[in-house]
Amino acid sequence: MPEKEKRMVPVQVNLYCDACGTEMQSDGIMYPDDPPAYPHTCHKCGWKTTVLSCYPYIKYVAESEAPNA
Repeated sequence: MPEKEKRMVPVQVNLYCDACGTEMQSDGIMYPDDPPAYPHTCHKCGWKTTVLSCYPYIKYVAESEAPNA
């Protein structure tokens, strides 16, 4: 089975507040649920949410799929 290589680029993924659109910040803790959960807070309006990833994080995408910054 032949191998093929593909150029990948890192992309930062951020979480934004539903209430005001500001970037959310992790509270720095993890709830040891199954799956783990991560609380985040908007430091502009105070809205809180708990999600399944800790933001921001880095993912890799094909170079052709990378967003223009």
